[in-house]
Amino acid sequence: MPKPWIGFAIDPADKIMLLHLLVTPKDRKVVVVESVFCQTDWRETFARVLYFHYEILNVLWLPSHLAAVSVTGWDTGLVVDMGYEDATVIPVYKGVTILNASSSHALGAKTIDKALKSSLQKNCTNAPENVEELLTEEKIEDIRVRACFVSNKPERAKAFRFEINGDHFLEFDGVAREAAAEVLFQNDDLDGESIPRMVLESLAKCPLDTRKPLARSILVIGGTSMIPGFTKRLLKDLTELTAEKNEDVMEPTEYRAFNLPTKENCVAWLGGSIYGATEATNIRGFTKEYFLKTGVVPDWSNLAHNSFKGFLSGTSTPTASPSKSL
Repeated sequence: MPKPWIGFAIDPADKIMLLHLLVTPKDRKVVVVESVFCQTDWRETFARVLYFHYEILNVLWLPSHLAAVSVTGWDTGLVVDMGYEDATVIPVYKGVTILNASSSHALGAKTIDKALKSSLQKNCTNAPENVEELLTEEKIEDIRVRACFVSNKPERAKAFRFEINGDHFLEFDGVAREAAAEVLFQNDDLDGESIPRMVLESLAKCPLDTRKPLARSILVIGGTSMIPGFTKRLLKDLTELTAEKNEDVMEPTEYRAFNLPTKENCVAWLGGSIYGATEATNIRGFTKEYFLKTGVVPDWSNLAHNSFKGFLSGTSTPTASPSKSL
């Protein structure tokens, strides 16, 4: 791996462990909570940093969706992960990830910010001439967090006044506050994808006997899902889409979402903390010796790590595969 990648990984790791946590990593349990779609190059680079730079002997590589499900105290959940750039839906049934039913689409906070900026430039009641220059990424994010919401009755919302600086401010009505998040539920791009349809398509790919338990165990996580009214609107749209006569992907059923013990953007972190407090790091973790022997971190996308033949040759560890429950 090129040296710049190593340096890029060491700098933030040093800042977290040595500046903020003030710990010696070698003496601690290490749990890496990662996306199941994380790039292989990045995973192997970060593994080199942990095993060689910090000399950590054992690391537990934990997929974020399994970490999130563990927070519920249940082994089944349809994880809807709302990130900044994209949204991911991954079903987990009885502790087993149904990867062939997962889906991902570019519907995240970045999509909302783009729609919000366009709406503000057109609908502000007092937009200054240089409004496009004033609406930086930081300002747009601030407006999204403070003013935007998801609702079915935007006309009831009050107008919002946002101060850009000491000389300029923006004022916009409730329709503009609500319209930005509509792109997640009524997308007009070429694919025509939306969060409710992503969930239904994922359920349709699951085995028949798993669909109703998954529909009643929806787990919404990620910072973008913290927009007020998001989960309630998602459940409502799922019910309406399923009831439509032209919607054949799911039979009519009841949709439920978990009440989480923490904020949506901290669910995966809490799940990683739960695993770190147990013996899972010793039982399911991958050792430095294993990494020295193979040079790779086991990955579900590599068939050599997910076959019995690979296990016999020493290049596979099926019980610790990300596609299984940890």
